[in-house]
Amino acid sequence: MPSENYINLVAPGTSYREAYRAAINGVPERVITEVESAMPSELDVTVPVDLGAGKFRAVGRTLALAKLGDVKAAAAKSLGKMTSDGALTQLATLNTLLGNKSGLASKDPIVIVVSSIAGGSGAGQYMEVTEAIKNAAPTAQWVHNIFSLLYAPDVFQSVGNVDLIAPNALGAMAEAMSGMWSNDLEQSTQELYRAKGINIPGIGEDPKIHIGPRFNFVIGRENSTIDFKDQPDVYKAVAASLSTWVTDDKVQDQLLAYNVANFSAGTGAMVLPDATGIKDDNQAPPFASMGFGRVSLGRDKFLQYASERIARSSIDQMLFAHEDGADLKKFRIEEVIDAKAKQNFPNFLTDLHLAHESDLTNEILNAVRPAREAVLGRFYSEIFSESQEGVSAKTGGQSLGAWAEAITSKYQVKSSMDPKSQFIREEETARSQAMKRFVSTQQNEVLAVTSRYISQLGIKVVVELLRMLEEDLTSHRGDLAKKRNEYQGWANGHAGSIATALQAVQGQESVRVDNPAVSSAIEIARTCFYYHLEAQLLTATDALLEDMVANFIRPLREALFSSEGALLKVIAISTSDDSKQNLYEAWPKFDQETVPAQFKAAPNEFLLIETDTYPTEFKTLITESVAAARRANAFPVVIDEVLMGKLALDDLEPESAWQLIDTSKEWIPVDRSARIDESQSNQSARFEFSAYPEEYLKRAQSWMQRKGSQFYRYLHQDIAGYLDENMEDRAELIGRQQTFKRQLKEALLASEPLVKLNSGLLMQIHNRQIGEVDSVMSAIPFDNGSQAYSLTAETLKDLKMWKGAATEELFNSAAKVQNIDIFSVQSPFQPVVMNSIVQPISEAWLKHRANRSTRTDFLTWRRSRPLFEAVPAAPSKKRAILRGWYVARVLGQLDQEMGEANLGPHIKVWSPKEAGFDSFPYPLMYGGVVEAENYPGAVLKSLSIALVMCNSEGSLAPLDAYKRLIDLGEVRSGQTSELLNWILTGKLSGNSVRLPNPDRAGSTDQSMEDRRAVVVKYLEELSAEFRNDVENLDYQRDARNTTLTWEIKHEARRAIDEVLEAAKTVVAKKSGI
Repeated sequence: MPSENYINLVAPGTSYREAYRAAINGVPERVITEVESAMPSELDVTVPVDLGAGKFRAVGRTLALAKLGDVKAAAAKSLGKMTSDGALTQLATLNTLLGNKSGLASKDPIVIVVSSIAGGSGAGQYMEVTEAIKNAAPTAQWVHNIFSLLYAPDVFQSVGNVDLIAPNALGAMAEAMSGMWSNDLEQSTQELYRAKGINIPGIGEDPKIHIGPRFNFVIGRENSTIDFKDQPDVYKAVAASLSTWVTDDKVQDQLLAYNVANFSAGTGAMVLPDATGIKDDNQAPPFASMGFGRVSLGRDKFLQYASERIARSSIDQMLFAHEDGADLKKFRIEEVIDAKAKQNFPNFLTDLHLAHESDLTNEILNAVRPAREAVLGRFYSEIFSESQEGVSAKTGGQSLGAWAEAITSKYQVKSSMDPKSQFIREEETARSQAMKRFVSTQQNEVLAVTSRYISQLGIKVVVELLRMLEEDLTSHRGDLAKKRNEYQGWANGHAGSIATALQAVQGQESVRVDNPAVSSAIEIARTCFYYHLEAQLLTATDALLEDMVANFIRPLREALFSSEGALLKVIAISTSDDSKQNLYEAWPKFDQETVPAQFKAAPNEFLLIETDTYPTEFKTLITESVAAARRANAFPVVIDEVLMGKLALDDLEPESAWQLIDTSKEWIPVDRSARIDESQSNQSARFEFSAYPEEYLKRAQSWMQRKGSQFYRYLHQDIAGYLDENMEDRAELIGRQQTFKRQLKEALLASEPLVKLNSGLLMQIHNRQIGEVDSVMSAIPFDNGSQAYSLTAETLKDLKMWKGAATEELFNSAAKVQNIDIFSVQSPFQPVVMNSIVQPISEAWLKHRANRSTRTDFLTWRRSRPLFEAVPAAPSKKRAILRGWYVARVLGQLDQEMGEANLGPHIKVWSPKEAGFDSFPYPLMYGGVVEAENYPGAVLKSLSIALVMCNSEGSLAPLDAYKRLIDLGEVRSGQTSELLNWILTGKLSGNSVRLPNPDRAGSTDQSMEDRRAVVVKYLEELSAEFRNDVENLDYQRDARNTTLTWEIKHEARRAIDEVLEAAKTVVAKKSGI
């Protein structure tokens, strides 16, 4: 930034004492102590302020006050330049070039104040800076329409100490709320401003006056779609959006119109319920939120760069991946390869579907085993039926020997191998089909898995994995042979097993058909037949595995080993031969990352084609070229696809398809029944694996040029040209339109306001649901009736973001833009519903409130303005709270409990509705133990914490005590005033009454005049007490020793006087009947 555009608030070497004295310079003596009471004392602050405010808001405000006159002068100078005739002419020309509407440029600027509310400097200064800007043109109307973008505490949680961030956010939140709802300032603040040359016309009278920006937008770290994680990404997103805001007339007009409506009485503020009770009905809630989304077009050509980078990375991965993470100084390369192979072999075996840990999970046998349930069922049924041929019609049975002979003979016939029985033929046919499927599937599976493992682990490790696979399958053949002999032995012993089963009925002359022993013997026969079939299966599988190892696995391993050597040799020759161009060595490596981080796309920016430098575009497009769930590991996925080709991709054109390992000769098994085409002769497989880097470059380019992919072509037009429906390649157009529509939708969704809301409180307070937002868009460069127009309209309508004629006006074919920006704006809400603001505060407060020392640290130098200006409520509500406090004292509605010494008093107020007490925050928002004379100030100050606790508790209950004081503070009418009604009738409201002390308020059996006299007498005593204990304190005393109630002495005096006057003048109302 040019130095003339920057105001340095603290020169190098400046001390806080110097800044402090500059801040109070010129302040009248009569208010100096009041001014100083809100400022950290020069005697206490040791922060090196030339390095910042030390994360203390009050220090930050002091630094701004010291230079407030300079800020105003700089703002006035800038405004003068911006509104000069020459500048307006230049702006008009620029406006036309940007495709905006023609006409005279307005002299009214749009002012956007960007700040954090969680730090020390910005959080303490932005309201003062805003007032200085306003006073640079004090009579202009635009000063009442200043925007602010305020970074919420959650933006800084990843880098900052929440214990420091949270209290600053609390102070900033409270002061912003107070300023927005007030058109007046404490007299001491007005004098302070005047000393700095800041005079606010109409203060205290003009309803348009407010302190600080008018349109406050909270910017958090995340919404339901995106999470920025780190603060730089949030800054980049806001900066990108601001660039559109200041250059697009449609965005400016829409945002201003929206905010004037939603922050103004009679429209948004009036129709939005607010159950907090801390503002007036004609006032809007203080904080809106905004989100940003962008769909953008990349324009750089880097096809060759990207394809070389992919090809180089693919080759390097194949040749050297085994070295990743290896300590080659400690271990020999062979040991590294062996270790990685052993580590990955179980997964390799599983991925090949050749695992065989147990009989149940043996994937090989499960693949070649036919389905037998039906066959075995028929086997049982036929033996059961045919073995009954000798059953006596008279006895319904036959002898034990006859049963044994019948069942055994039927078994032998049906399990016969020579000649083969029908059951055996069916089994062999089904097994043949299963083995053919296995052979076909395994050839593809082995090549696909092997290619993927080469991509991830390198050729050397995969060669070792294949060697281990050979050994494993060979060893497993031995297991199969052992199990086969065992099964065949069980099957061969069928006769004995059948006889044994029938021994259960030994001695019976005739055994009936329904005897359990008979069915048991036949079941044993079926089991023996199953073992017989399994033995045949194991024999066939043993032979098939032997064949597979010898004629498929081993040739594949040998081909890879040989090709790796050839590829290494080609690279070595290319590197050492000066007569040849060293293409491979010149190709960029993947880790050549040279782009500064600020050029990376923000999470809310959705790219059609990246437009930054090559590495950034490359990285982004790689990421977008894989499924969203795999993007964290995107580049290895791309290498997989580039190397595997059609084994991983289903969108390749047949003429350009490729795969890492080509099969020049397929494996045809020795066993004819396992051959896919039984007419062929058996043969060993033969493989081809390219050893030429240029081939991998070609494949990378083919991968990038797949139609519909992110890398399909590089574009040099604006978005309208990119989506020109007159282009010849219709498939390309459809791909671009689909990409645009998808990215536009993502940008629209990502534009959701960047704030996390508390849905329960949102409904309780505002009767709203999450998701009720409005959108503002930059110019859309399409003609009405074009396909791009239709796509955009369809997307907007699908997402319920189409606004009829208002959206139609956004379409402007003259706009030559490379991006479309979306701003989503949310109605202003009370901050208590915004977790992004309040949740970090509540967590920190709950952590520290019970410890006096850390509670004091939490509060030290966080409030930067006089107390009454730092309480988050409208002035009328704050005054009602103070009146209510004194009314509550009169009517005996207050109570206190003295608990732990470090926490101070637990103060409560009677609730007639609940027939019990409502509590004020406990402890109060005070570092030490609150003394009695400080109760009014401490209670008022603690409204901030009550709001915070609403969020923590998910309820408005923490505000009930304040609402009760506000009700009690109504002293204008005997019909609505608790105090006046008591004086008039001797009655209090509510189902359960807490009667006052007769010495303070009289009694029910007294006359109105007598009760009035008692009340007036007590109030006059309170007034005198207040005069002695608070007002008569020396205003020149050390400001560090002032009390909270002393800080609000003018408002407290006003409250006492108003209550006293109401009590003195109350008269019974005529009935009117």
